[in-house]
Amino acid sequence: LKVEQITDNIRLEGFTNPNHINLIDDIPPSIFGLNTFNSFLSHPYSLSYIKQQLTALDNYDNNITHLLEIIEDTYTQNINNKGTYYLIFQVQDSSNNFSSPFKITIISKIAPSSNGSILIGTLFAKS
Repeated sequence: LKVEQITDNIRLEGFTNPNHINLIDDIPPSIFGLNTFNSFLSHPYSLSYIKQQLTALDNYDNNITHLLEIIEDTYTQNINNKGTYYLIFQVQDSSNNFSSPFKITIISKIAPSSNGSILIGTLFAKS
């Protein structure tokens, strides 16, 4: 069997019944985005804002960001408390492959009183 991609078509050589082809996708999706947020008690980040900073991509399904799920959350119940909390996201593609858990650390603190620069986050990707 020889599979050859020609532009948008796939040509099969030596295959007697091309109507019965099963493509197997065993590559898990990946999640990309910031893995650390500095959140201030006076203006805490919402879960929806944090989730909007992420992108989930899959080799077969393409952009599956809308399927991101939170699988662990220590932030929500502590959104108004100073401390370090986390959210763990995961996504599943249409072939039932799961991404590796993507952990986001949220550091909730009191806003600085000066006009200095603030580190928003660090870019990180994990598949």
